[in-house]
Amino acid sequence: MQAFEAGNDVILDETNLFESQRNTIRNGVIDIATVYYKNFLHISTEMCLNRNKLRIEEGERVPENSLRKMSSAAEQLSQDEYPIWG
Repeated sequence: MQAFEAGNDVILDETNLFESQRNTIRNGVIDIATVYYKNFLHISTEMCLNRNKLRIEEGERVPENSLRKMSSAAEQLSQDEYPIWG
């Protein structure tokens, strides 16, 4: 919150697939910031898996089953549920 309050640009590098997650973020900063979302749902599961394999540090990698679960959940979302903003 301090970064928002200081007027800094803040990038949240998280999946936040579900509207409830995005609303929590938006509602927490609504009085001090404008929130934009970038939709990357057009990236294929295979590309995500390949990029994940290229991560050098083992701790940076996302477990493959987690990526597949997120991909499956993302496929169920409509454009209305996850709009491209900003």
